[in-house]
Amino acid sequence: MLAAAPWVVARGNHEECRRAGQGWFRFLDPRPFDAQRSCDEASNDLLGNFTPPYSVPVSRDLQLIVFDSAVSGGAPLNPKKSRDAYAFTQFRQQFAQVDELAGKPGVNSIFINHHPILAYASYDRVTVRGGSPALLSVMNSIHPLAYYPATVKLALHGHVHLFEAINFSSNHPATIVSGMAGDELSYRLPDPFPVNVGPAEGVTLESITHSDQFGFVVMDKLENSWQVSAYDHRGLLKTTCTLAGSKLHCDKTGLVK
Repeated sequence: MLAAAPWVVARGNHEECRRAGQGWFRFLDPRPFDAQRSCDEASNDLLGNFTPPYSVPVSRDLQLIVFDSAVSGGAPLNPKKSRDAYAFTQFRQQFAQVDELAGKPGVNSIFINHHPILAYASYDRVTVRGGSPALLSVMNSIHPLAYYPATVKLALHGHVHLFEAINFSSNHPATIVSGMAGDELSYRLPDPFPVNVGPAEGVTLESITHSDQFGFVVMDKLENSWQVSAYDHRGLLKTTCTLAGSKLHCDKTGLVK
């Protein structure tokens, strides 16, 4: 199966050390096994809960950057607070490594991690929340209001159990959340969506296509763009989007039923 379709797996909150971290490091992490970073001993969890990002070449001018956000919390991180200092430092080092990876001449990047960054969630069908406050607080300290390096053209996420295809009128990479397979779905986003609500400071939403139905996403590389197709669990096409550079345009907007 892996010879036919290689896997690139992003670590999420279910794979942090106190949950399935041991299985993660034995079966899914791409690095050689490290006993200290194995989640076997709770005393080593501060090490095991953070791993450096890495890149996967897709073509001469495109790569994936895979980021470990397993312990991204639900609040901003303040490096001046003792409870936040370690996580802030570790994530800042990881994002500094993202910058290094994204700095390869002539290469654009697709950023992949579990927790959405410039995306949305709704926990009561009314209130809309933006992306990971912890990651945003660290990213903003490196690239104020830009968050990502300029060569990142698309961000792919899970965690929120919905489908979201998001395009920004501000200079931020398009975002896709593909979290609608295999588990209880999250609350549906409002429809019509409040387009004046950005997912983070300085980010301006242009359009969003979203769904709370089970399904999956397929991305096909075209000559100068990508075709992004969202299907339901029966394999029926729900919407088709085109990604050119960092801009994502879908044939449907709003809630896709």
